[in-house]
Amino acid sequence: MKTPPYERHTFLYLNLSGRERIFEELAGKGFDKQYIGKVLLPERYNDGEGIMAAIPGVARREESEPRKGQIPVGFASWRSSESGRLRIAAFALPEEVIAVVTPEEVAAKAAVFDVAATGRSPAIMAFAHLSGAWNDLPMKLGLWGSVALEIETGYAYTHQWSDLDVLLLPAGPVERGALQYCLNMVLAAEKKFNLRIDAELLAGRYGVSLKELLSGSSTVLGKGLTDVVIIQKTDLFARLAVNHTGIV
Repeated sequence: MKTPPYERHTFLYLNLSGRERIFEELAGKGFDKQYIGKVLLPERYNDGEGIMAAIPGVARREESEPRKGQIPVGFASWRSSESGRLRIAAFALPEEVIAVVTPEEVAAKAAVFDVAATGRSPAIMAFAHLSGAWNDLPMKLGLWGSVALEIETGYAYTHQWSDLDVLLLPAGPVERGALQYCLNMVLAAEKKFNLRIDAELLAGRYGVSLKELLSGSSTVLGKGLTDVVIIQKTDLFARLAVNHTGIV
């Protein structure tokens, strides 16, 4: 299987013509132009919020109706209603991608983000707490989900009840004890900030839940950009301990 050009959770900025193409496709399917326009074409569809800069799409998995040569992307609005947050599933052409931002790069931007100014969001505070304590570990921190979107765009994607989504990226051999130490930090942060934290370990091409990995089962679910697989934990632990690249 050919390796996808982007990992899950990667931000993909599209050029104007690409966003216009997606907008027209969705409008043709009956989507409300004002609603999707604020997400895809904020330069044209705004309501005085002062939001004019385009938001990135997120690389996603598409198993039911893939399009050959196109990249599945998802867009999410920074605004929520009683029916939830607007989420748009679409496809981008490779030539429409003008910038790529990884979860690790977003986490690095969070280091200079004004956390004090966003104290309204426990999720952002929790990430600041975790990243500040993330020392001498064989894994780097990445950031995805609503906190990542807020850090990347500056728009108010998080709220009082937002979860925190983090990605653990092995930077060398990783022993089970180090994984347990990270999980303990995550659980302590959940309790301190009263929220849920989804910590995903990147094992080669697949992301696995840290909580599930360290539970009592013998297998763990691996979520990739093109498929979902069942991974034997004994194999995964053994490979992590000696090699952090090309695990599965």
